[in-house]
Amino acid sequence: MVGWLNTANVDLRHLIHRLNASTSTTTIVIDDERNRLSFHHPGAYATYSMRDLPENWTHGVSTVVVASYPLMGGLRPYGVRKIMAIARAAGIRTALDIGPAIGDLTTVDELRPLLPDVDYLLANEHELLVLTGESDAPAQIACWRTRPGQTRSLRREARGCRVERRRKPHSAGLFRRCSARWVRAMFSMRAF
Repeated sequence: MVGWLNTANVDLRHLIHRLNASTSTTTIVIDDERNRLSFHHPGAYATYSMRDLPENWTHGVSTVVVASYPLMGGLRPYGVRKIMAIARAAGIRTALDIGPAIGDLTTVDELRPLLPDVDYLLANEHELLVLTGESDAPAQIACWRTRPGQTRSLRREARGCRVERRRKPHSAGLFRRCSARWVRAMFSMRAF
């Protein structure tokens, strides 16, 4: 894998290898009807802490994406708050993926202090349902409109994606045949 990442010009100087933790994995089973069942194992991902960041970690960085927030035991919530605050202060674009909705669930109160420093909030319908308690898209998005900061919401719908930017929704139906994770990854890359 390291060879493939080098070929793709991924900077591996700060790659961390944990001898006491297994590899973080997600296995997704999709049936013929495109129903998904995901199995998440946080592995080493849950062990990361602020001590793992080098002193000059923002140098040359244009975007910080914190993914799988519920699985980040060593950084949640204060480490992620600090990472996002440092990134925003350095003029770095930020994104937070609040899924998967498993284990110690993310709450609105937990995320509220992060929102002023998050440019893109990434979530699927189920994650927003668990987070907000609301079942329809306008109600889910409304929860974020009442929160402080410049946060933008990106969510997957059965018809594709819905992006909310300061009350200007945009639907991207061209992704409708992709899985939720691929939709989020593709749209977030295009948005940046």
